Amino acid sequence: MDTQNTLTLKQRPERCPICGGEVWTIVYGEPTYEAYEKRFENKVVFGGCCITDHDPAWQCIECDALIYKG
Repeated sequence: MDTQNTLTLKQRPERCPICGGEVWTIVYGEPTYEAYEKRFENKVVFGGCCITDHDPAWQCIECDALIYKG
């Protein structure tokens, strides 16, 4: 895993607290073709198919900061 910034927040921030960039929701599981086509429109990042008990909920698309819901 890269050494990247991580935060824990109670709710999704409007902007990234680190750099001010856009924060997108991370979606887990195997995406459908339609979901893949709409990922930019819906502002989602795909988190992969392997789901654990401690996965981030959001990601900044500017600085790649991972934000956990806590």
